[in-house]
Amino acid sequence: MDLNELETLQKQVATLKKADLKALADEKAREILEKINNIASRIDSAKFLTREAEDVGGISGLVRDMASNYTFGYVDSANTKRSKLNTQAISMQNEAMAEMNILLQESVRLSTLSTAFAQAMISSLSTMVEEGFE
Repeated sequence: MDLNELETLQKQVATLKKADLKALADEKAREILEKINNIASRIDSAKFLTREAEDVGGISGLVRDMASNYTFGYVDSANTKRSKLNTQAISMQNEAMAEMNILLQESVRLSTLSTAFAQAMISSLSTMVEEGFE
């Protein structure tokens, strides 16, 4: 949310009736929880890749290493495979952290628009958390 959007939203919030303010807070709360779910999904995917990298080795790693020696690089060695998986996992984690940073900034901006809006947001988020993040 850039500063222009924030100013527009701030003007809108100042003129809204209580029911409309609640509807806007519900919408923004849903957006926040959706972003949290997306970030959690990225983190879970990164964890999966990390576990997959840890599992590269043993007999299958030995076979992979032997195959890489005889296929002139067409098959990655176990270390190369592990490195690629870890690199993907780190990239996914970095993307999730960047999204989390944006989410935190937006949440702070939204919560400081007005006291009435902050209270409506808290109420909406509380209800949605009680019902679950899904």
